[in-house]
Order: sequence, then C-alpha cells, then structure tokens
Amino acid sequence: MESERRLHPLSFLFATLESAKQFLLPALIALFATRSRDAWEVWGLIVLVPLGLTALVRVLSFRYRFEQTELVIRSGFVFKRVRHIPYDRIQNVDAVQNVLHRLFDVIEVRVETGGGAETEAALKVVNRVALDEIRSMVFAGRTSAAAAAEKPVAADVLLAMPPREVFLFGLLHGRGMIVAGALFGLLWEFGVMDRVGGSFVGDGTSGRGVVRRLARGIFDDVTLPFEQLFLGAGAVVFALVVFRLASALWNFVTYYGFRLTRSGDDLRCEYGLLTRVTSTIPVRRIQKVVVREGPWHRIGRRVSVGVQTAGGKAEEAGGSTRSWLAPLVRRDRLASMLDGIVPDAAVPLDWQPVHPRGVRREFFGSLFLLLPLSWALYFYLGRSAAVPIVLLFLWSYYNARRTVAALGWGVSDETVQFRSGWIWRSRLVAPLTKVQAVSRRQTPFDRRHRMATVFADTAGRTQGEYAIRIPYLSAPVAASLAEHLSAAAARTSFRW
Repeated sequence: MESERRLHPLSFLFATLESAKQFLLPALIALFATRSRDAWEVWGLIVLVPLGLTALVRVLSFRYRFEQTELVIRSGFVFKRVRHIPYDRIQNVDAVQNVLHRLFDVIEVRVETGGGAETEAALKVVNRVALDEIRSMVFAGRTSAAAAAEKPVAADVLLAMPPREVFLFGLLHGRGMIVAGALFGLLWEFGVMDRVGGSFVGDGTSGRGVVRRLARGIFDDVTLPFEQLFLGAGAVVFALVVFRLASALWNFVTYYGFRLTRSGDDLRCEYGLLTRVTSTIPVRRIQKVVVREGPWHRIGRRVSVGVQTAGGKAEEAGGSTRSWLAPLVRRDRLASMLDGIVPDAAVPLDWQPVHPRGVRREFFGSLFLLLPLSWALYFYLGRSAAVPIVLLFLWSYYNARRTVAALGWGVSDETVQFRSGWIWRSRLVAPLTKVQAVSRRQTPFDRRHRMATVFADTAGRTQGEYAIRIPYLSAPVAASLAEHLSAAAARTSFRW
C-alpha cells in the first residue's frame, strides 16, 4: 500500500476562508446591529473560532494515496469517509488558482468522474509537485507503452486567443443581466431609481410621468411627450451599451489568455486573468460537441464551440471550468480545430430536412401564447388592436417557416449531427461510439400527423436534456433513422 499524502499546510487558511463566506452576511448584520463598539470582537470570536476549528479538523483528517489502479481519499475523524476512485473512471483533473493561490504558489485540484455533474473530489490545496504527481498517476495509462517509453508527446496548439478576440467574445457572450442586476440593486439602494422612476411613471399627478402621458396620448388624444420619449430611449440605449461593456470586461477577465492544446489523447484548456484555470479533458470522454453562432457571430465570421463530457456539466453551466472548448474561433479555422478533436465532425454532410408539415405544428404550437396575448390586446385597445394582432400572427407564421426550414439532420460513418435555429444557430455533433440509447417517441399530435421524434442519448447529458433530439420526422423516416442509429451504435465498442 502506498504511503498517504496530506494536503498543503496552508489548506487550513483556505478552508477557513471558504467556510467564512457562508457566515459573512450574518456576521455583518451582527456587527452593525450591536450597540457597543467593542462587541464586534465578541461576535468575531463567536463566528471565527468554530470556523477555524472545523477547518482544522477537515484538513487534518484529509488523506489521499495512490494505489496501483485507483486514487483513495480518506476524510473525517468521527464520521469517516473513504472514497475509491479508479484512474480509468476519472474524466477530468482541473487545476484552479485565484490570486491568493498564486500568492502562496498553491493549487486547488478538482477530480471529476462520469458518476454525475458534481466534482467527485476536491483537494484544497496542494503544491505543484503534488499536482504533477496526481496527473502523472491518472493519465499514465492513456498513452501507449511505446509512446510512454519514448520522449513526451509534443502539445499541438489548437487555439490561442489574443486579448482582442477574448474581448470580442465578451461582447458577443455578455453576462449583461448579471451586471445589470447588480447595478440596479446599487441604484435602488442609493435612491436613484426613485428619482428616475418618478419622471417616467409619475407620482399620482395627472400626466406627470412619461408612461402616463404616453397612455393618455394613445387613448385621449393628448400631445405625446416626444422629447421625454427620445431622452428615455437614449438612456435605455446608453444603459445597454454600458451593461454590454461591463459584461465584456467580466468575460475578458475570466477567459484572458485562453489556450487550447492537445497532447496525446488529452485536451488542455488554460485561461483566466485573476483566477487561472487549467482543465484537462480526455478526447475519448467527449460525448457531444456544440457549435453555436448568433447574428453578431455571422457578421464577424466566427463561431463558439462547447463540449460535454460524461460527468461534466452542460455547456455554459455556471461554475463549470469547461463552459467553452473554444470561446471564439474564426469560421475558416473551425474545420481544422474540430479535426483535432472529433475528426468526422468536419466532414461535409448530406443534410436531410424534416417533414414539411412541421411548419403547421410549429405555428399551432405558438397559438398557446398568441391567443391569450391577442385577447389582452383587444381588451385594452379595442378595434385598434387589429393591426398589431395581424402582425403578430404573420410574424409567428414566418418564424415557424424559418424555424422548420433551419432544422436538419445527418449521419456520417462516425457521428450523428443535428442543426437548428435561423437567428441563433447551433449544430450538435455526437459520436456514434458514445450513443448509449436510441428511442423513437410519438405524442398524440405526432400520431395525428403521422410523425415522430428520434432521441439519441449519451453518457454526458443532464436531466431533461438529450444529446440529439430530431423532431418533425415522418413516421417511416423516424423508424428507419432510429434503427440505423441503434445498429451503428451496437457495431461500435463503447469506450468509457
């Protein structure tokens, strides 16, 4: 049996800080609520002493060792827990370093398996020597013996994003709502929203606010407040620009220095300005590749590529260290990059359309929203609502036609692929070797129109999500496709 390892001595400090985050708000409330200026010291002892003792026990009880085929982790003094993690079941080994980690030259290591979306084990914290030892033990069997005996495999750079591309990615994939919500909360606390809201909504005085005057202008033939409307529209546009720039800065700090390399059978992502993340993804564990592009992507001739692994979180999931495999890549370089990950994904496909009657299905589905909305417009506007109602129905029908026209599927020798969306487009690629289950389903509406939906399931999906879902297929085509996928998946050997 191998000797057991301990965590880094500074793990006590990081464990205490992590636990203190949960009690930060109650501690602040206690600090400001007390009348005595010296009472904060008492409250600090009441909060920090138990946290420190808990962190100390957690760190002292944590042990890990390397067996021949598995990583064994032991923790707890009273309630003991022993975890055996086989090396060949480990999906990813991620290294995370924030500013404090880099200050002390330590690393947080996260080990993930295919058993679920959560991290299987977190080693907080270790030094670089321990990280190299963990990676060498976990990934030792993923290269051939001949290759292991020779010189190390050189890393091929698949994508290196300069700062300009990272900032552009931030503009395209902004987290504007998060920043907007935080800014709105600050403005509300300082009373700014009360003063701004009064000028637009009014304080009960007839015709005081912009919204009131606009409503009276529509219904009572009062002069519309054009000047205030223009000022309000300008303020909204300015706020949207500020939020977008703030979110771009957020993403710039998060994904700064993004670099994707391949060494042997492993992909490695490195990124982050303040918190530096190094994520290792075995190529053979990739369950699905997602290529996304929006209107601004098409203008800039770029796409974003996400990946899903067994046991990993879905793309763009909060907190996942693998939200994007390639945050932003030029369209003309997409094929060469995919060739280094899932080679068959770059092969041109003979895309097959869905059934034309899918337009009718898509349009009738939108009536569940259109009918209540039309009734509300007619109730408030009367006959003058005829024009907006007609425009809504025309738009819904046009959207249904474009949505169904954008749907397409194809099967190659190694993958099954599905594309969708005409405004925000996406292409899903699932290797046939990763398909675990194929199903064909019919709702009552499907049976009436002689249609069906085909599902292809992989090991990496989250609850309520499927790797591939192809709707609006004619019943014979759906049966043939499901049979073909099942046979193709059965012919291939599943590699975990």
